[in-house]
Amino acid sequence: EPMTVFFCREIPTLMLRFQSEPAKLCLLLQLVSTLDWDDATIMNQHKKHVEDLLGRLKHAYSTHSDERFLEELSRCIHGLTASKTALTRQAAVLEQELMRDAIDHTTALLAQDTKTKDSEFALQAWLARLHFLSGYINVKDVEVVGNVPAALVALVMERTNLLDVAGPRLSSSCVRYAAHILFKEFLWSSVPLFDAIEDVSSPVDEALTTAMDAFVKRRDVLDVLLFRLLSVHLSEPVTRFTDHVVDTPELELTDDQIPYVNGLHETAFLLLSDLRCLCAQRFEAAVAPFNRLAYQPHKNLLMLSQAYYERIMEQDDDGNDGVRDRVVVALACTSLCNPQNKRQAASVLQQMTSDAFQPLVKAFGKRLMGVSVVKYLEIQMLSLQQSFEEASSPTATVDLAKVLNQSLGTKVPASVRGSLLKFMSEGLRYGLDAPENGSFLAALKPYLARLDKAGTKALHGHFVKLFAAKQGGDDEDIRLDPAVADMEALLSGEKDLVVAPPKPAATLKRARDNLSDDEGTSPRRTTTTRRSRNLSDDEADENDPPGTPPPQSFGRQQSPKARKPRAAAKPTSAAKEKDTQALSNKAHAAATPTPSTNESHNDSDNDAAAQPSKQPTKTPPSKTASGKKSHVTPTRRSTRSKVVVDLNYGEDSDEEPSRSARDEQEEESSPSRKRKPIDESATATTSKDEDDIAQGDDDDEVVGFRPKRRRQ
Repeated sequence: EPMTVFFCREIPTLMLRFQSEPAKLCLLLQLVSTLDWDDATIMNQHKKHVEDLLGRLKHAYSTHSDERFLEELSRCIHGLTASKTALTRQAAVLEQELMRDAIDHTTALLAQDTKTKDSEFALQAWLARLHFLSGYINVKDVEVVGNVPAALVALVMERTNLLDVAGPRLSSSCVRYAAHILFKEFLWSSVPLFDAIEDVSSPVDEALTTAMDAFVKRRDVLDVLLFRLLSVHLSEPVTRFTDHVVDTPELELTDDQIPYVNGLHETAFLLLSDLRCLCAQRFEAAVAPFNRLAYQPHKNLLMLSQAYYERIMEQDDDGNDGVRDRVVVALACTSLCNPQNKRQAASVLQQMTSDAFQPLVKAFGKRLMGVSVVKYLEIQMLSLQQSFEEASSPTATVDLAKVLNQSLGTKVPASVRGSLLKFMSEGLRYGLDAPENGSFLAALKPYLARLDKAGTKALHGHFVKLFAAKQGGDDEDIRLDPAVADMEALLSGEKDLVVAPPKPAATLKRARDNLSDDEGTSPRRTTTTRRSRNLSDDEADENDPPGTPPPQSFGRQQSPKARKPRAAAKPTSAAKEKDTQALSNKAHAAATPTPSTNESHNDSDNDAAAQPSKQPTKTPPSKTASGKKSHVTPTRRSTRSKVVVDLNYGEDSDEEPSRSARDEQEEESSPSRKRKPIDESATATTSKDEDDIAQGDDDDEVVGFRPKRRRQ
């Protein structure tokens, strides 16, 4: 309550202070909507502050013309009517009064024969106020003199004739506001009909039939207005009875007329989409009289809207202020409400390769897939065919196929495999239908990885039948198309899918850490190649090819000969007791050391030092590699493992020489054992870590799937 009282007292002053800044005024109006107006003490003890606030809102509504501010102000006033106190009645009275003033001023301005620049600006401002208020109050419910909808229809019919429109009329938005007001009046007339649909027990009486007749009549008026708005750029208006709409010549527009025409086209396209969403085609299956709610636009109207959609999508969105986004959203909503129109949904899916519409179109695809996966596959095939026919090269269609295939997810349900096979069969039929369609088969390659062996075999049989029908005919040139030959090789198994090779494991781990902006340039990412060695106890067979893993164990284990000296080097419990006894008697141990004990320790140290290490070392290579014996100083080794961090990993180091010297030393110690090098590629394919990392690799051909690795 204290917060509400404080802002109720201060907001009128703040609105007067920032009256020239619409952005700050919108924030103040949003603050009014968040206050608690259900407390009865506010109207009882602070009634004067509430009346001052309502007076300030009324004054602001009649003086400002900013669209955003008028929208927020209409929402704020209507929100006050939801209060549970006496404020509700005062807010409702204010709302009715503002609506009546807007209608009176609009009617008076429309009745003027000559309109100057000032009168045109005033008409635009009052139409904007009436437009936002009509969303909360029905124009028919306000008792005024005259017929406002009829006057607005006459205004639209007059302003759609470009030969009579000039001067300040071209820069105003009066036609756009008038069309929206008429559409909202049409929406108010549909309220009793949809209420009757929700109430199953309501009878179909004469009043309902009368309401349906009025609804259909208003919809027919809107249909005529949409024809005039979408054909404003043509030499003659288009109607239902116009033949050859495409051949109708266009007018030569001036620089002032182009934005005016584009604004009318956008308004008509958005209103047509809303009308089709409200009066969906599914009402055709309803009982009478509700089946009359279904709306099927005329083909001429659809052609005009399609022409505008194609024209606006070819333009850049730099100067359109989000027009393309609104157009795509409107078409997507129409496609969802009318799923029978697959071509419109296919037109939306074609924008999935665009960075500007990719999030929007992906959400649209998920919604379609949630409704029906089979229907989504049909729309994808239609979208690919449209893209192939419109694009100048098949590369754009292949890129679209990759993105559409990825939108299906990592794995399709088993119940959809039959539909997926039909999808591929339809693609083969279209690709082999004409010689110029042969390149379309390249767009089917991303989908091949989703087929199992049985599906691939069945698809190959269908391909053979279609391919055999082209022999000896006029379309025999299609056999020479590289895409057709490539598809035949893939289906027959003569050729595998070309996939991008997986990245090295170390490089992938470093890239996923995302600790540096450079990719692949750091010397730490370079891995030193190691020669694979067979460390098992079994000898390799002479007949086995290189790279064959040992039959039993393939881990890096120490041989028995190597483990024996290391076991001897570990201190035993008896030795520990001797060391403890020697430490307790330091003076005696230092004065008279035992020769046999020292010799035994030295022998043990020598054995431990002679054992070759399995870990890479930074110690310079000894001269044993050249055949000369060098004395090795015996040192005691600790049983704890040490971790050495090399900060110069990947740079020039002496790791390879020491490793080669160690390998030659091991070969000299066991000359009878023959070891064959193991192919590193075969080892990499059996490594579990690299398999896990390979699952995240991007695939250029098949998105979201990892093909099976061929066994070497």
